[in-house]
Amino acid sequence: ENLWHRTSFVVVRCSGDDIDDSEEYVYLLQKAAESPPSSSSNEAGIIDHTPSNSSSSLSLIHDMVNFGEAYSQAAERLIRQYFANVPSIVVSASPPNDENQASLQRQFRFRHEDATTKVWGQVYECYCDTVTIQSFQYNDSSSTTTNLKRISITELKQNIANSTSNTIHNHVIKLYLQRVQDKKANRRLLKGYSSSDLDSYTIRPKPKVIFFDCDDTLYFDHWKTANQLTSKINDWCMSDKINLPDGAAYDLYKKYGTALKGLLAEQRLENTEEAIDEFLRQVHDIPIRDLIPSDPKLRSMLSLMDPSIPRYIFTASVSHHAQRCIEALGIEDMFEPTIIDVKACNLETKHSVLSFQAAMKIANVSNPEECLFLDDSVKNIHAARQLGWRCILVGRVGRDCGTSITTEHAELEIDRIHDLSDVFPELFTNEEGGGGGGEVDESKQNVAM
Repeated sequence: ENLWHRTSFVVVRCSGDDIDDSEEYVYLLQKAAESPPSSSSNEAGIIDHTPSNSSSSLSLIHDMVNFGEAYSQAAERLIRQYFANVPSIVVSASPPNDENQASLQRQFRFRHEDATTKVWGQVYECYCDTVTIQSFQYNDSSSTTTNLKRISITELKQNIANSTSNTIHNHVIKLYLQRVQDKKANRRLLKGYSSSDLDSYTIRPKPKVIFFDCDDTLYFDHWKTANQLTSKINDWCMSDKINLPDGAAYDLYKKYGTALKGLLAEQRLENTEEAIDEFLRQVHDIPIRDLIPSDPKLRSMLSLMDPSIPRYIFTASVSHHAQRCIEALGIEDMFEPTIIDVKACNLETKHSVLSFQAAMKIANVSNPEECLFLDDSVKNIHAARQLGWRCILVGRVGRDCGTSITTEHAELEIDRIHDLSDVFPELFTNEEGGGGGGEVDESKQNVAM
């Protein structure tokens, strides 16, 4: 009978490795029968090269947890079983500072079930020193020799991507690689999402739809465009017809999400289609081509995104303004033809969940967790999160305060849209060339100083 059992898995890391921002290494088990040790092998059975098609032979150090044994105790037993020179082992949240110690760091627990296996597994990282790594030993009654394989995270990702095997070991490696990426990108594991529970960790599903805000998200021009729009709206509100004081238009925007919504709420504008259209036409009459240059890097990044995921412009502005912006950027053909604007949302702003419900209806998606939203406003992201959307904050400097901003409701935060491929590589069919290559927008950084 196929019963559930508990298993501990261990990924070995070496504190002596030269680890920098560009590369990390792990040590996994590999059956030498499928990939015999190369000339670079040492006496301990550690190999440094694997053909790219041999990922199916890789596995984490693992064993079933005995009755009455904790996951961590099983993991420590495994380390002592596989390495001859093991110093004291501590369970900690970070790599050891003492070279005479090895540390076990819990990564996540997962549940796996297939036709032959039912497992509750717990995955650990074990940081050891070089001496411990070199003392690797593997004693097995079978004739198959198993080596310790040193492999980079980059190569491991490529191997797993090229593999067609559905073994539990490949599944665990995929989960581990996802967790590595999450930590590298500082992803928040927000409550309520299916892949955010480290006690029942799962592969994160791709979004079904991606919604991009337009102004100050798809481009950043030090708020020149936003300031011109604000000025036009302010002038309109100060006209004899409306007679509001200087600055009142921006106060309406901050209170209601758009000045239009505020003007209607406070009965300063006639609630007719003709009056609303005339207001939107006049206040968006600015020289977009003079303000927003084309962006070949952005176009390149968008062209590498998964074409099976629809991309929509979702703006609190009006569609003809957003259309002019994406034309100036040179990306007008990179999105669905329908622009979701303030009129499409029945004049609801992105401060309201009603606008997000309207956007879902237009995009024909029913599950909020399948929606990914990129915006520069923490208030907009808060509203999206209330409905259950997944969110990314684009731009970490506030227009009003000129200092750093953050929000607990975004699972990711990036300095500019070009960084999307660095923090969310699974959205792309090809990770290389996906944008800015991790460059930092110094102009935004300087504003915050």
